[in-house]
Amino acid sequence: MVASGLRIGTPALTTRGMDTDAMVQVGEFIARGLAARDNDTELAAIRSQVAVFAADFPLYPSRQPAQA
Repeated sequence: MVASGLRIGTPALTTRGMDTDAMVQVGEFIARGLAARDNDTELAAIRSQVAVFAADFPLYPSRQPAQA
């Protein structure tokens, strides 16, 4: 048996409030990262975009400080 691929824990994504559109975006980030695996500049750009994207889906929203 040959096992390969990625297993994404969708419960972890839905816990953060992600919907199907957000999961499509996660898949696109993964595909871009794999395609750019040897391009440090592109990987850094993707990393930055993921950080901005993830900020919209905090892990524990009820524990986030109130914004003024």
